[in-house]
Amino acid sequence: AVEWIEAEYPPYCLRQELAKPTLEKCKKKCLIFKTFMDSAEGVKQCKKLDLKAFLIMPVQRIPRYELLIKDLFKHTWDSHPDKRDLLQAVLLVKSAATSIDRSKLTDESKRRLKHVKSKFAASE
Repeated sequence: AVEWIEAEYPPYCLRQELAKPTLEKCKKKCLIFKTFMDSAEGVKQCKKLDLKAFLIMPVQRIPRYELLIKDLFKHTWDSHPDKRDLLQAVLLVKSAATSIDRSKLTDESKRRLKHVKSKFAASE
């Protein structure tokens, strides 16, 4: 399961960041899309949340799980049979969070480098 999280979550997190401005651009360009998105927010099942709120939920999940499992570990007796498994879970979730953070930093570095390259190319 951790391999899946480390493989799938970082790309999702990166794309989710790019989705926000794309979503806003689409709402500005297409009135029908904007109307649909605005009406969807009012639907009871959406709890008055917009699409951006739903897109960020998976990104927020790993840090929440990390905090929850750390707290559970902290409040579990040392003699409890699950204590060792909780420690393993803490380490696995921490590893997934680190992988996601590393991926974000790498992507940001690539974007900055691309921006700098485009500045040099424009000045030539």
